[in-house]
Amino acid sequence: MSHGAARTIRAGRHTVELQRPGKVLFPGRAGAPGYTKGDLADYYRSVAPYLLPHLRGRPLMLERYPDGLDGERFPQKNVPGHCLDWITRAEVAKEGGTVTHVVRDDTATLLYLAGQACITLHRRLSRTDRAGGPGCPDRLVFDLDPPGDDFAAARHPDRLTTAARKKDRAGRLHLDVQRDAYARTAVAPYTVRALPGAPVAVPLAWKQVDEPVLDARRWTLADAVDQARTEPWAGLPRRGRSLGPARRRLDDMRS
Repeated sequence: MSHGAARTIRAGRHTVELQRPGKVLFPGRAGAPGYTKGDLADYYRSVAPYLLPHLRGRPLMLERYPDGLDGERFPQKNVPGHCLDWITRAEVAKEGGTVTHVVRDDTATLLYLAGQACITLHRRLSRTDRAGGPGCPDRLVFDLDPPGDDFAAARHPDRLTTAARKKDRAGRLHLDVQRDAYARTAVAPYTVRALPGAPVAVPLAWKQVDEPVLDARRWTLADAVDQARTEPWAGLPRRGRSLGPARRRLDDMRS
């Protein structure tokens, strides 16, 4: 089946050829619109100015869907063998050896990987271009995982669990404490989630958290750039906080 002629896209110093841009990655269903590989590439090109500051220098895990959401999922840490020479790589230690990750430092890399049906971007919490490298993270993630698609569990802070298996959570809000271990990754801001309708993980301003219409699928590939342009986390890279005081309080609680 033909999915349209290849598209050639210029981004900065590089040219990317997008094969089969008409390939449907997100089939339309249950009122949710469908989106193609070309739509995914166009979104990542538009959101790149807001997304790239959250990715630069960070090794990535690629979540690929060559046949769309209805096909098989391929999580991939190693750089694909056919990856273009100009794409930045980072070799980091793992148990028993090393692994070479893609590092998305520019718009052209985003476009190339969209062409590889890499839908969701999982980044490490450390940077390879900073002192200490992969062993010294500069991000701390609090991952609150509701049992369903809405945020109603957020109104019941006493109903938390660290049980990893959904069957053991009994409807409670899962507090995922495993995001901050070595080599673990977290979904990057403004990345598309591999779900019907192509919802996007967007940063929020505090005033938006209490909006009654807010849920996990509020923004999608079609309109998430509008939220990005408000730049709710614009100052985040410049607002680093030391964990020293919190660590000392935790030590006092244990003593």
